[in-house]
Amino acid sequence: MRKISILPSVITLGNITCGFASVVLAADGEYERAAWLILLGMVFDALDGQVARMTRTAGNFGVQLDSLCDIVTFGLAPAVLINRIGLDYGRLGIHDQVVWLLPMLYLVCAALRLARFNLETGTEEEDHECFCGLPSPAAAGLVATLIILNNYLPARPFDFLPERPVVVAMPFVGLVAGALMVSRVKYAHFGNRLFRGARPFTWLMALIFLCILMALSIKVALATIFTVYTLGGVVQGLWAKLFGKPPAAIAQNTPNE
Repeated sequence: MRKISILPSVITLGNITCGFASVVLAADGEYERAAWLILLGMVFDALDGQVARMTRTAGNFGVQLDSLCDIVTFGLAPAVLINRIGLDYGRLGIHDQVVWLLPMLYLVCAALRLARFNLETGTEEEDHECFCGLPSPAAAGLVATLIILNNYLPARPFDFLPERPVVVAMPFVGLVAGALMVSRVKYAHFGNRLFRGARPFTWLMALIFLCILMALSIKVALATIFTVYTLGGVVQGLWAKLFGKPPAAIAQNTPNE
């Protein structure tokens, strides 16, 4: 029997534990707590790979276990959350078929995304510099933070919006996130892009703004981070198609003054 790495595996199992608890809480109507558990699962997901590489225990077992846990925390849990909150607020005019079908499509896309990731990605650090398609943790984070933001906002933020606009939009947010997961849109590894190497001065200003926003409201800040990250890959992909080079590459090739 092959030996397995214990510490990274235990951390990975913390991920699936958060996913299971999120599903249970969502079924009980505890939507915000369920969303926070998805974000906690992201912490475990980020730690297990780093610990495996630091201890030089990364292997195929860890990769497979990580994907099995990810499909629960970042596939099933967000899909259940979208479904349950949509049915709970069914009086807002969301059709039941939409509330069932679109979260199901999100889950299917998450499974396809993780299967493709396992086939195309190795265990070395350089294999995680960028992602092909929206990473499943980022897609789940988008869903979770918007649901957290929903409880922070008034029932009708503006007169021209429907009641609970975040809830009304959530099935369609899941559909877009699912489509981006199985797309070929390039997404940078957030930690590597933010903290490694030299960056333009605008990166520092954006980081300062983000810190101020987090100090004012952590809920708004988290929703902003995941929304900007999700849309950023699409914008960079369109920019690259139109101008032949993504805006980040242009910024890096521009000399500092």
